[in-house]
Amino acid sequence: MMIIPAMYVAQHNGVQIFAADGSLLNSDTLGGNLQYILAFVFFILMTISGLTSAISILEVPTSYLMEKREMGRNKAT
Repeated sequence: MMIIPAMYVAQHNGVQIFAADGSLLNSDTLGGNLQYILAFVFFILMTISGLTSAISILEVPTSYLMEKREMGRNKAT
C-alpha cells in the first residue's frame, strides 16, 4: 500500500520513474532514504505492538494474584 504513493511522491520530487515510452523503469530510483525510513518506522511499530501484547499477557496472572492472594496491583505486577 506504500509503493504506489511513494512512486508518485518521488515523481513529484523530480525522480524519473517512467521511461519515454511510458513503461516503468527497472532501477532502484525509489530506494534511497525511503527504505531506511520505512524500515525504522516498521520496527518501531513492531516494538510497540510487542509491548502492548506483553501487557495483555501479564494481565491474567496479575488478576489471579490480586483475587486469590489479595495482593495489591503494583506488588502482583
